[in-house]
Amino acid sequence: WEDEDLGEVRPDLFIPIAEQTGLIFHLDRWVLRTASKQVKIWRDKFDRPFNLSVNFSPTNFHHREMMPWIHNDLAQESGLEWVELEVTERLVLNYDDNVIQGLEELLKLGISFSIDDFGTGYSSLGYIKKFSHILSKIKIDRLFVHEIINHSSDRALVQSIVTLAKSLNIEVLAEGVESRRQEDVLIQLGCDYAQGFIYEKPLGVDDIPEFLDTWLKTPRVVRSY
Repeated sequence: WEDEDLGEVRPDLFIPIAEQTGLIFHLDRWVLRTASKQVKIWRDKFDRPFNLSVNFSPTNFHHREMMPWIHNDLAQESGLEWVELEVTERLVLNYDDNVIQGLEELLKLGISFSIDDFGTGYSSLGYIKKFSHILSKIKIDRLFVHEIINHSSDRALVQSIVTLAKSLNIEVLAEGVESRRQEDVLIQLGCDYAQGFIYEKPLGVDDIPEFLDTWLKTPRVVRSY
């Protein structure tokens, strides 16, 4: 958040306040709408089936405007099958009737869900199995990826997550990949996707078309084991 008085405010500072005040629902709704429109433009421009992943606060499922928004706004959209909402483990920890209803309605529209920063809080492998019917992807936190080369325990944990996820037809993404050695280990472990500075740092909307153009024109060979 770039503010005239406060300067650049990090998400980990303003998001908790937005959640406490209920403003996060309006922020997330704006982000999803704005990002969807932009990605649709890039899908047409590059003729590629780009997917969109957007962080979505679990507290939104308890907001009084959540269900009206789904039925009156989202239900009018088309092509939502390429939209994925990234939620934290708090979603499964606070799994009540409101959450169930909201999830079911969003799944009917074709939206998928992923668990973000998996492994850093109260999450466990048991949650993957319990909520496999709503999850399309698990995102392993950068904490485990960072030490995956030097610590066998981190490699074992990632391997366990990948093995269980594969058995449940859930994809796995590794966060915070910064080196080719980390990438190689993740490939060996069977990880499906990766994100991190090794590929690109966060870009503004105006810089992304040039990045995509270069990326799509660059041949890449991914080793398989």
